[in-house]
Amino acid sequence: MRKSILIFSVIFLSVSMAAKSRIVTVDIDSRILGCVKTTSVYLPDGYDENTGDKYPVLYLLHGLGGTHETWKEYGMQTVCDLHLAAGLAKPMIIVMPDASGVNPNHRGRNSGYANRPGWNYEDFFFQELVPAVEQEFRIQGDREHRAVAGLSMGGHGSALFAMYHPEYFSSAYLMSARLSGVPGVSDDRTEDYVEMLREYEFTRVFPQMSDKELAEIAKVRWFLDCGDDDYLLDGTLTLFSQMRSKGIPAELRVRNGAHNRHYWIESLPVALTFVSAGFTE
Repeated sequence: MRKSILIFSVIFLSVSMAAKSRIVTVDIDSRILGCVKTTSVYLPDGYDENTGDKYPVLYLLHGLGGTHETWKEYGMQTVCDLHLAAGLAKPMIIVMPDASGVNPNHRGRNSGYANRPGWNYEDFFFQELVPAVEQEFRIQGDREHRAVAGLSMGGHGSALFAMYHPEYFSSAYLMSARLSGVPGVSDDRTEDYVEMLREYEFTRVFPQMSDKELAEIAKVRWFLDCGDDDYLLDGTLTLFSQMRSKGIPAELRVRNGAHNRHYWIESLPVALTFVSAGFTE
């Protein structure tokens, strides 16, 4: 066992030292939101050398209390470097937007990815953020080379984006997503945030969608991933069952784990491989 750990450590160190990926930030002066929003962008190894190549893109969303830096703080750069270097996913650009609230702990008012009165984040995402980053970086800006994934509130956002804008995404990966249940109002969850969750409670909304809407949603590759000790597991299981009943293909994984960063960083390699398989040549 000690020998295996040593070999893994050497491989890990070698790849980490050789990888030339980088994470940069982009400030987007939003007319829709009336403020500047910062986005973190992962540029894979080779991006700076292969200046003629364009890359597929994954929009990777954080959870409640997070920011555009959350995934970086979880160690996503090292995980992505190792996974891509091993050939387990195609080289891709990863865009990490900011949907944080205004409280000191990044919660409260303005949290979340949906439109709400006075804060149309969904419009900002599709009308301003996506065009800005796909113009700034060498991104293959079409549905076949675009995917979305996220954890918890970001899983909710991924469901929202892929269900209501399926023409944008080839794949959607939902980690520990809030898909059912509406929490009460608190300092962390303001009334408008709770109302948004109520409006987009997907286990209630999905069965009400029209056949035309479902036909478009079926064009997206879906993956639902949640831990067996996660308090949001029931929503994942229910939505997966509802999708199956409507004939919409989806993958389901329930692994050992709870609602925490350890589970999500372990999910990231699976997400990278899954969305990569959806990117056409």
